[in-house]
Amino acid sequence: MTRSASDGALAIGASNSGSSVDRPHLVRASTSSVPHAQGATEEVTGDEREEMALRELASRFASLVISEELGDADQSLLRAKIDALQKLQSVIVQHLYTSNLTRRERVRTLLESVVEEIAVYGEFLDATDTEDTLGFVQKSRDDGLSNFVQVEVLPGDAIPNGSAGSRSVEDSPSERSSETSVYATPLLHSPRMLGSHSRQASFSNSVSAASMTSSTVPSLGGLLAVETNIASGMTPPPGPKDVLRWTPLQRLSLQLYTGAMRQKVGTPTCMHISGAIFVGTSRSMVLIYDFGQTLKAMLGDPADSVLLGSVTSISLGFDRMQLVCGYGHGTIRVWDIQKRTVTRAIPPISAEERETGKKHGHAKGASVVHVACVGSKGAFVSADNEGYAFHHAEPKLYLMNTSYMTCIHNNNPSPSPAVTTVYALAVLPRIRGHLRYPGDYLHLVALATPDKVAIMSMKPSPQPQFRMSWASGADHSSEEAAAHACRSACLAWSPLPKTVKEGKTIKIGDPVLACSFGRHLRFIRVTWRSSSKPMQNVQASGNPPTVEFVVQRTWSGDDDIVALQWLDEKFMLLLTDKQALISFDVRAMKEIERTDVQSRKILGLHVFSRSLQSLHVHPNPSFHQSYQSFKGHLFILGQREIIIAGRLSWIDRIKALVIFGHFQDAINLGLKFYSGAMQHCVTGLPRDGDSRRDAVSAHLVELLMTYIGMSLASYDAADRKLREGEDLGPYRQLAATAFDSCLAIKREDLLFGEVYEQFCDKDLQAEFLEVLESYILDERVTSFSSPTIVQDFMAHFQAKGWLDRLEQVVLHLDVAGLDVHHTIETCRAHGLHSALVYVYTRIGDFVMPIVELLQVLTTSFVPPPKRSDAVPAASIPDPTSAGGALYTLYVYIAYTLTGKAFPVGMLEPTEATRARENVFSFLISFEYASWPPGAAGTHHLGETPYPYLRLLYALDSREFLKAVAEILADKHLDGAAVQIRQDVFVAGPDGPGGYALGRQWIMDALFRVVDGDNPVEAAELLDASSADAADTEHVVDLYSFAARNYARFGDSFRLESKILRRVILTLALYKNEDSLNERQRAILTVLSTGYEPAENESEAARFLDIYEHCGLWQVYEFVVRRREEYHLVLRSYMLDPDRRKQSFAAVQALAQDDRLTAAQRKLVKSSVLDSMVDLIAIDEVETAALVSTFWPKEHYTVIKRLAASHPSALFRYLQGLLDADWVLAMRPPPIGSSDESLARVSVVQKRIPPPATLGEDVYERYIGLLCEKEPARVKPFLESVSTGGAGYPYDFDRVLALCKTHGAVDAAAWILEQSGNVDGALALILEHVRSSALALDGDEKDEHFSTMLDGVEMGMQLCRRNSVRCAKAAREALWFRLLDGIVELQHSTAAAPQSADGTTADADDNTATATPQHAVHAALVGSSREILYSMVGHVSLHSIVHRIVHAQPTATVGEHRAIVASMLESYAYERELLEATNRILTHDVHASHVRDAKLRGRALRPARGQCAACRKLLHVRAMAWADRSEGVAVMPCGHAYHVTCLAREMGAMAVREEWWQEGDADADAAAVRAAKSGGGWCVVCAKSSGSKKADAKERAIQRVRRSGKGKQKANAEGSLSAEHVQMDDEPLSKIAQAELYLQVSSRRPTSSLYTLLTPHHRGAHHQYQNFAQDDDGIIDHGYSFSSSTTSSPAGTLRDPTWWGSGSAGSAGIRLPLDLVSNPRRFSLALAPPDMRP
Repeated sequence: MTRSASDGALAIGASNSGSSVDRPHLVRASTSSVPHAQGATEEVTGDEREEMALRELASRFASLVISEELGDADQSLLRAKIDALQKLQSVIVQHLYTSNLTRRERVRTLLESVVEEIAVYGEFLDATDTEDTLGFVQKSRDDGLSNFVQVEVLPGDAIPNGSAGSRSVEDSPSERSSETSVYATPLLHSPRMLGSHSRQASFSNSVSAASMTSSTVPSLGGLLAVETNIASGMTPPPGPKDVLRWTPLQRLSLQLYTGAMRQKVGTPTCMHISGAIFVGTSRSMVLIYDFGQTLKAMLGDPADSVLLGSVTSISLGFDRMQLVCGYGHGTIRVWDIQKRTVTRAIPPISAEERETGKKHGHAKGASVVHVACVGSKGAFVSADNEGYAFHHAEPKLYLMNTSYMTCIHNNNPSPSPAVTTVYALAVLPRIRGHLRYPGDYLHLVALATPDKVAIMSMKPSPQPQFRMSWASGADHSSEEAAAHACRSACLAWSPLPKTVKEGKTIKIGDPVLACSFGRHLRFIRVTWRSSSKPMQNVQASGNPPTVEFVVQRTWSGDDDIVALQWLDEKFMLLLTDKQALISFDVRAMKEIERTDVQSRKILGLHVFSRSLQSLHVHPNPSFHQSYQSFKGHLFILGQREIIIAGRLSWIDRIKALVIFGHFQDAINLGLKFYSGAMQHCVTGLPRDGDSRRDAVSAHLVELLMTYIGMSLASYDAADRKLREGEDLGPYRQLAATAFDSCLAIKREDLLFGEVYEQFCDKDLQAEFLEVLESYILDERVTSFSSPTIVQDFMAHFQAKGWLDRLEQVVLHLDVAGLDVHHTIETCRAHGLHSALVYVYTRIGDFVMPIVELLQVLTTSFVPPPKRSDAVPAASIPDPTSAGGALYTLYVYIAYTLTGKAFPVGMLEPTEATRARENVFSFLISFEYASWPPGAAGTHHLGETPYPYLRLLYALDSREFLKAVAEILADKHLDGAAVQIRQDVFVAGPDGPGGYALGRQWIMDALFRVVDGDNPVEAAELLDASSADAADTEHVVDLYSFAARNYARFGDSFRLESKILRRVILTLALYKNEDSLNERQRAILTVLSTGYEPAENESEAARFLDIYEHCGLWQVYEFVVRRREEYHLVLRSYMLDPDRRKQSFAAVQALAQDDRLTAAQRKLVKSSVLDSMVDLIAIDEVETAALVSTFWPKEHYTVIKRLAASHPSALFRYLQGLLDADWVLAMRPPPIGSSDESLARVSVVQKRIPPPATLGEDVYERYIGLLCEKEPARVKPFLESVSTGGAGYPYDFDRVLALCKTHGAVDAAAWILEQSGNVDGALALILEHVRSSALALDGDEKDEHFSTMLDGVEMGMQLCRRNSVRCAKAAREALWFRLLDGIVELQHSTAAAPQSADGTTADADDNTATATPQHAVHAALVGSSREILYSMVGHVSLHSIVHRIVHAQPTATVGEHRAIVASMLESYAYERELLEATNRILTHDVHASHVRDAKLRGRALRPARGQCAACRKLLHVRAMAWADRSEGVAVMPCGHAYHVTCLAREMGAMAVREEWWQEGDADADAAAVRAAKSGGGWCVVCAKSSGSKKADAKERAIQRVRRSGKGKQKANAEGSLSAEHVQMDDEPLSKIAQAELYLQVSSRRPTSSLYTLLTPHHRGAHHQYQNFAQDDDGIIDHGYSFSSSTTSSPAGTLRDPTWWGSGSAGSAGIRLPLDLVSNPRRFSLALAPPDMRP
């Protein structure tokens, strides 16, 4: 080939020279036509300079062109030219970005010419002695990728752009060498990657790379003009939001995404990274690049793209010689990379071949979206987007294209398999070297579908090992499958785990599978049971290790996860459907940070949409082919480039934020690095904790000081007065940042040193100190390294007047770092009593706080008003006031003497003992004491004896006794650990020998303080009428306190009898209603110990009179019960205003007490009968029920007594006895207080005694009283006491006479009707209507008017009731008689004026005169019409019209037209109503049939007819009675059990496997409930399968936990009515169920009610929470009732407990809360008694 030059542009032509190598002929421009840059002395512009540089570059290129024949060129010359051209290419790229479009196009043309020339020279390099052309794939090392990444990220390192030395296939298809379409594809090498002696042979079917850069298609420069950073040849520095370093593969992308390349080989569609970069294209090509971005080879022929489709998946074999490619039309090809030939070709099969089952394989048109090599012998797995997956075994015969494939998914023999797809497929990676997983021989493969994930073993034959559903309860119906199908699922095995050497053995970590479905991420760990045999003998031994799968943890995000990859065993990168990249810490199971990667334009393909179209699922695009990791780096195939991403170093992350001015974020990020929270997200951090903290803290200190210096530099303290209104919030935030940073890295010296000084220099110490307050209160700062800052802090808060805040700060500081003397003076001067006590106690002085506070109290304390005075309760005192000092002192004493530290915490045991001894010795000193011990003077506070105790008690006795109560409860008073200090305690006249520290001594001292030396004797109090309230208020407090503690500490605290008598009498005689209950409890406490204050019978009677006189009725009841005078117990309740309603419960308890004698029972009965009037006044229903229950024969006695003296009480008694339901219904609802509840104790109310118990006279007496007092109630009462065939408990004639006498017409008519005299009843009603109409002339016309209308309605109801059982003639006669009576009465009234047409005007006509007669007439006319309308349906229309016409022969047609038309409208309305009812019923019945058919189709059929546990037959006739009542449990796997057998086997297995404890009642109950409710597991399957056993274990543990929580909840909520509704209750519960059902169903249609009654109904408001495995033997019907239901029209959330239309304020009923939270438990409670849900 010769080189010729001619004028003009660059041209490419074919050459037919006689050269031995056939290559295109290049015709280039003459070098003489390129002008050289001329030197000029004058100044040139920028455009001129660019033009001169471009001409210089063109000249350099022309000088490098070889004009001779390239086939004869020297190899060294070719290499030299290629190196020079590559350098020139790097320089030209720098000139691409210019604003001059014309110049940019010239640069682009020049660059393409350079690339073409490099490719042409590369083809003629000698390559005969080179080693294997693709050996780089086999010899890939980690260093290759690491060095490449390191070079790429160095800023300023210009990387040459464009690929060197490329080759491509011809435009025409390659010749097929065999039937299997094996292609000989040329290789491309970069001269820079070849050795000095390398040679390359050229192929006859190859062309120059120049043919791929034709100017007729989009060129390289067009893409470069978009990406500035790529063109510059440098990796852009990370931005403030970047979490990874993004390195575009510039040279690779420049070649791969050019227009010519896209035209020849297509656009990239998928990518695979494994020792090299494999890129599949849309034209069936696979391009292989090394990590130096050099194109090494292209496999395939673009002409086959029509047959094969695009490359959709790539996988490199374990030996790095086999490359498996899946194509878009269903074909799979296996390439030999070494020979660049197809070794296996698996064509797709047709639909007919699949249906017949003669062939297996992917269908035509199905995209093979997943391929992965398995093992090391050539086997692989594949999956397509239609849900089919196959295992392709290695060929058995060499050089034969034989395919051994097995379908491993969607192998359904039916002609219509389940609609699904394979979202992801992942093969457990093999470990290179001599180490192996224990289960490597299984060849585990994981695949994910829209509804589950499965792990299968390919050896010895494909079979499932583990399966887990994304959701439970889904079947193959389209609607339910779509409800549970996820939109995306991803799989990724963890990187090869690290090996740990334990002794002489090497332990390999367990692999972990990360699987995502939707927005959830779950991890599955694969473990193997240890085997004693070596791994190489595992398969031969026949006893391989057992593989187990453990579902570990689940994480849920906000968006769907569409891709995931591990970077190492602790760190993952997740890609969401919103194109957010999530950094995920696997160990912590949390999202660390996320960044937006939308600008990266990651390639996503919609390959699953068509497959799932029938399920109405809209899957996310597939990104697994564009998102892969290798050696800790992430490779991304974008729409415009290929990018490699790696973790940034921690310093780069911080610097990126600092460069953009985000100092605050940089410091926060550094703190996370310091704590180790983000150590997996970056590189460069030392793994050792101390080294990491040292490295980060040094960097943070420098960054913080720079930030503070820059922030404070703009603030001028001199101008602060001029800027009083300036917001200093930013400087407070700056101080907070300094605090957070320095405290986190433990540099308090820096914080209170240099940082504080910088704030002080700017006069901002106030802001610093105010921020310091919050950190002290949070106890993040408890001490200071500099005393100056403490003084500044106190001075600042004193100047501001924030004394309470200052006190709180002191309480949180360590006293060791304070100036104690200065702090005490400050607290004493400003009344900071709590802080004063705190400082003293922290320096070990526990008595001085008492002295300090007592001195304050003796000078400025004002005692509170007496409680007997009518003054409002005092408010909480100010802590800094004397009142605050008092209560602080009481709290401190209680704390110290019980071993507690003030204000919080506990004292050390030795310190607590010392504090008790000091405080006790000082407080209970008989005389004035001195402190500190040995001091010269004493503290003269209070009066002797016991001055300090007396003073504390006098200040506020109640509060002080509260503190004493805490002291008495201290267990240290039980022993002799606390001793009196003789150098502090000052004894009395008897000397120190008479004192022993304990409860007795404390109480004796208090009695001595309160009673003095001469207390009042009990005999004097017995003779007195009452105690003096003014002198005994403090005494009563002490006596109440002593009485309560006497019973509590009886062993260590004794009181003499005379003291106890004085205590009881003083408490009883004290006149103060506010303390009545307290005094009663105190007296009862003493009496409950068995103490009897009375010495004789007369004193006992006197004591009882005192209790009665003082209103101590609880004490009165206790005494009379102890004296066995039970008849007086009722008196104590009746006269006690707080317990009146508990009288019935008290009487019932007495009547049921078997310990009472006959005489006592008689006295109780007499007491009750004597108190009958008072009991009726309390509650007549309870009173009558009480007599009916215990003394039913005394009703006549009670009635006789009440009739003689209390007629009104008699009426109420008879109401409670005979008409209790009405009485209770008329009462207002109970308030809900405790008294109301106690009044409803379990008294069995006999509503109506049998007729044999009460005679007719009782009923007739009550009916007579009802006629007098409540005439409207007579008829309902008569109806309620009707006994059907047994007769009535009253005489009809006498009751009829009573009703007529008192005008109870409705009741009299009802009696006549019941006796069979319907005509008489109608006559009585008509007479009543007539009399009411004629009486309308008086003042009571309104009452008579309504009575008349009520009578007409009464007559119509009578006719309706009797129309059903009467014959036609009698029925018509009855209705016509009523009509005639009303019409006759209508004519008898005054006639209204007639209109011109002869019709009668209505009463509301404007022409009529408004008189009473007109009103009556109009009402009667309306009544006549109502009667006619009511007759429709009972009397034929012909008869009605005939009767109207013959009854009014003189009336015109117009008078009857309106009546007849209205009747016809009524007929039409009833017909439409009937038709609508029929339609509703038909629709309801149809819906019920559809539902029943659907439920029947979901039934399970057992595989065998015997129990899998006991092996007995399951037929009902063969069952025992217990098994027959319990039922049968059928599992999805086909095993069936008796429920009792299943519960027994589950419990035995759970105990055997140590899931439950043996004998655990909760566990046994949980097993029974699980077996009955369908929540158990199949025991047979759990024994044989490890995965099912693991799920059974999880289910068992959840059951026991749920059972325990249920028991606790039941105990806590036992008062709720819903808890008492059980399935096995008596008929009363069934009645309650029916009532609740009727209440609900009356407001809801059947279709809506079914959603509440059916626990397994899948409505919009049910959410399934638990997931179960398909066909794994586990049945789970669990679900939750969603609390976030649809909102009401007003926008408020709907109350889930409200069942009805609208909101809670509209019509509806409120369901029990337990029913809403757990509807499954109460499903039967809402069902009607005859319907099972």
